[in-house]
Amino acid sequence: MALTVYSKDRCVQCDATKRFLKINEIEHAVEDATAEENLVFLKELGYTQVPVTVISEGDEIVNHWYGYNIDELNKLKAA
Repeated sequence: MALTVYSKDRCVQCDATKRFLKINEIEHAVEDATAEENLVFLKELGYTQVPVTVISEGDEIVNHWYGYNIDELNKLKAA
């Protein structure tokens, strides 16, 4: 399983999401949501706000959400 957070600078919800993952020692990657290829990808998923958290297995996306979603983050913590 790979977890990626798409975020941007000066984003409170982005910082909170990354802080939660770090504190709970959940391995993740961080991508710049403002990079052109990432903007296209996020729009294809239907998002216009950040952070967007994407969970994938190989090339398949198994879950994704936006914002500081504590319910989804706690599921990751419990897993």
